[in-house]
Amino acid sequence: MSSYRINEEVEYIQIELQKRRLQAFDGSGRMVFHCPVSIARDVAKRPVGKLEVKVRVENPNYTFNPNILTATAEREGITEKFVIQPGPNNPVGTVWLGLNRPSYGIHGTPVPEKVGRTESSGCFRLANWNAESLLHATEVGTTVYVLP
Repeated sequence: MSSYRINEEVEYIQIELQKRRLQAFDGSGRMVFHCPVSIARDVAKRPVGKLEVKVRVENPNYTFNPNILTATAEREGITEKFVIQPGPNNPVGTVWLGLNRPSYGIHGTPVPEKVGRTESSGCFRLANWNAESLLHATEVGTTVYVLP
């Protein structure tokens, strides 16, 4: 599936945790994009407040670090870092918008049918095509407001 083309430059992104939705707004405050989002299962891992896009990556690799995702590492018996190469089936899908909070980002997923229905380890997960739409309409420095 191809991404939707956002024709306006996104001034800021707003994520509403309770409603599990992401919206993007242009410079005049007009909503130009809306999609469902998966959020962190653990309430303590849900960042609230003002964040910022620090890096934009198309077709990212995925590095699993057992020191960051400790519960998954323990459950799966993983003790070493490893890298999954780029592609639509890696855990962050086809896009990584890294935020100014270490290890947090807005990214795609290989299982779009679960977006908004399941929880993540902390990041904001979108269908790949929605993440691609945001990638092309944002810049490093784009503000992300996370509301409870």
